[in-house]
Amino acid sequence: MKRNRFFSYAVLSLVIGCIVLFSQACGIIEGIINDTTTPNSPNPTVAPATLPPTPTPFPHKTTKLVDSKKLLELITDSQKADFDFESVNQEFCAYIINRPFLSQLNKEKPEYSVLAAGIYTAIIASQAEYTLPEAYSIEKEEILRLVFLLKNESPEFFHMDKSYSYMSDSNDIVKSLKFEYRMTPQEYYNALKKTYDTIAFWSEDLETESEYEREFSLYNKIMVKCRYSLNADFRDSAYGAIVLGEALCEGYSHAFMLTMHYNGIKATQLTGMAFNSEDNKQEAHAWNIVFIDGEPYQVDATWDDFDDSRTSRSRYTYFNITDKEMMEQRTLDERFESVDVPKCTKTKHNYFRVNDLFVKEDTNLKELLFEKLSNLNVNEGEAGKTIQLKFETKSQYEKYLEKHADWVEEWNDEVAGVFGITGFSYYTSDSIRVVSYIYKFGKN
Repeated sequence: MKRNRFFSYAVLSLVIGCIVLFSQACGIIEGIINDTTTPNSPNPTVAPATLPPTPTPFPHKTTKLVDSKKLLELITDSQKADFDFESVNQEFCAYIINRPFLSQLNKEKPEYSVLAAGIYTAIIASQAEYTLPEAYSIEKEEILRLVFLLKNESPEFFHMDKSYSYMSDSNDIVKSLKFEYRMTPQEYYNALKKTYDTIAFWSEDLETESEYEREFSLYNKIMVKCRYSLNADFRDSAYGAIVLGEALCEGYSHAFMLTMHYNGIKATQLTGMAFNSEDNKQEAHAWNIVFIDGEPYQVDATWDDFDDSRTSRSRYTYFNITDKEMMEQRTLDERFESVDVPKCTKTKHNYFRVNDLFVKEDTNLKELLFEKLSNLNVNEGEAGKTIQLKFETKSQYEKYLEKHADWVEEWNDEVAGVFGITGFSYYTSDSIRVVSYIYKFGKN
């Protein structure tokens, strides 16, 4: 789902069209749980390791969020007839517990992190069934919560079907989980490798950059590569967004999370309902929280991407913003009530503040516009003809919108010289007080 409002105003001629708003809801993964007490299937997958009666937490020595090489090796090795799940050591699975919501599990009960690692390994290996260790007794609500958080923070699970089921005994204690897949193991290996290869290519020369610079570069890569689509294959996945180039909001958010994980930056996904101003409805949506220099920020690549995302006209309205800005017209999925959602209150790494595009209350708006217009490089194409600003106060924002056209005419008369503005179009976000103007230049 996108909430983009695009207004056109012609100074001499207007040639830029409107942004298409999506009225259909984004696909949000929802597990279909079948409560049954029937016996386990004849050949269930055993736990990936023999676990002691007294659970011990996984080590937290590493901050690595993904080891793509070992992940691909596991997919290959797990298809061998003599593959031993006990060979999958704790160190391999430890990195998943460093993810923001999953990291909270171990603080509650050590066995949660052990079970999460076992389930994670079974899904990566495309196992149809995972049998919980007999040492642990876990009820339905606990397992539903654990699997929800695991799926939510594992964008590499794009081969997994949306449904899963569990088997329980007469006391409602879960004994096993059953999963279905929409790829064969070989297809999954090939797709995951293509996805990681693309991310690796995007990430070249980024190791020495700051976390903000890495995040910003990869954010742009996703928006250039991906188009919003309601009908594309794997549209709800990182694979759909990064390799196939078409995705829903869930695909965008998974792609962002996977690229961050690959580059050692913590990120998670939020799901819930968001207000669509086009039809005045709340619609299902997915977006992200990212940690830059240890501080959480809200991010929404879907709402920042133009439909024609292969142009250079990406916006950054929803890039590293606060809870107050993002959540004004959104509500979280109730399942997030069981975890501590990071509080996003910082503004240091907001796009507009980093790039000196944040307009303080005492700013002379006319002088600011003249300065920005004079600095535009009209020979650079569309990228050189865009001005984006974020205003500290609502009164500034409204004044700028009211006076902008008159000020552009003045600038043409006083400053423009041979080349002047012949037309412009603009996007606005009232709740976040952001404007994005795209100008057309020509000879006066």
